[in-house]
Amino acid sequence: MELDFDKFKRSLFISKDDKYAFLLGAGSSISSGIQSAYDCIWEWKKMIYQTSNNISNEWIENFRNKKNQEIIQNWLDSQGRFPPNESDIEYSFYANECFPIDEDRRKYFQKICSNAQPSIGYKATALLAKLGFVDTVWTTNFDDLMRDACISQRCQSIDITLENTARIINRTQNTSELPILKLHGDFKFGELKNTESELKTQDEVFREKMTEYLKDKHLIVFGYSGRDHSLMNTLRELYSKDGGGRLYWCGYKENKSEAVKDLILVANETKKRAFYVATEGFDNAIYQIAQLLLADNKEIYNEFELLLKSDAKKVESIPFNLLPKKTNTVLKSNFFPIEFPKEVYVFEHNITGKVWDFLNENILPSKEIAAVPIGNQIWSLGNAENINKLFGSLILSKLVRKPITEISNSSNNLIYLFLSSLCKYYSLEKKSKNG
Repeated sequence: MELDFDKFKRSLFISKDDKYAFLLGAGSSISSGIQSAYDCIWEWKKMIYQTSNNISNEWIENFRNKKNQEIIQNWLDSQGRFPPNESDIEYSFYANECFPIDEDRRKYFQKICSNAQPSIGYKATALLAKLGFVDTVWTTNFDDLMRDACISQRCQSIDITLENTARIINRTQNTSELPILKLHGDFKFGELKNTESELKTQDEVFREKMTEYLKDKHLIVFGYSGRDHSLMNTLRELYSKDGGGRLYWCGYKENKSEAVKDLILVANETKKRAFYVATEGFDNAIYQIAQLLLADNKEIYNEFELLLKSDAKKVESIPFNLLPKKTNTVLKSNFFPIEFPKEVYVFEHNITGKVWDFLNENILPSKEIAAVPIGNQIWSLGNAENINKLFGSLILSKLVRKPITEISNSSNNLIYLFLSSLCKYYSLEKKSKNG
């Protein structure tokens, strides 16, 4: 079941006195300078390809380049032992294939997490925790962004990892602190959970605690695609049982994985309330949620405004969404209506090679006419004299006037013809006014 982002915000607002848990995946940390799980997979693929073929680093350094990815993937496919591209086991497989020694994997994650600074999304989450809206953060990430954000916003937090699970056993939560539960470990201490075998043996205490904790609380997921089978099985088990907690899965736009679709379907079949919410990303979503929910608390909202000022550049990068208004209202302004010609000049041509290249180089720089290719003809706006002068012997047939309604498809070229003519007209108008 899908829920529009505005409806999602209203749902949070009316139920803001309920308790909410956040589950954060790698996508939440991209704007903080940490590469995504997708980029990790391609970097591991690149390193395997590079070392197996003795390729220089300079030649294949840009693993984000689509052409390089195609070369790498073709080689991997030819080996017959690597999973298909975009398989749901790629992350765990390539983490183990590239770095089979767990200490090396830890060093890799330490490298990509170094010097990362929490984005406005993390800092605003800390303020939501101070408000009492968020009372637990679960994360598959290895970084310290949530902890650092809490420190910067003077919100007490406590890290709980695979090595100190005793902190969540028979422990009453202090309402003034935010527990941060690292499901896959911490690269600085102890074991990480990266490979398929490690993830299958996910700490049972975490699984049991998550099931117990979320049975009557709402869970909001950000930046997570559902790659970890162990975690997804835990959530599937949780949302297959009775209970009052809702699930809001906030993804980037409409990018839902099959695992996420299946989880939401299972939850709704068992009369749980589960929704997919399309967003513009973690920072944008948290910014809007915080702006709405913090408004009633003057002290924390002042902190939020200070945060916006200190992170002005990051706030400016939040995508702007102009909501469409009613189209049946009257526009009152000093604008004048534009009427396009109902006819254009059409002729057959003998231009060799790529027609668009010829037009771009020889015809379109001219201010007198606008022209586009449609089929084996040229459609043009301008007077006949200028068209004959510019095309000359390239015109094979007599110029004829045709109504634009005769075109047999909704060609973008025709749209370009009118936009081009408008730009040329106004450039000539401006030139004449400037003398």
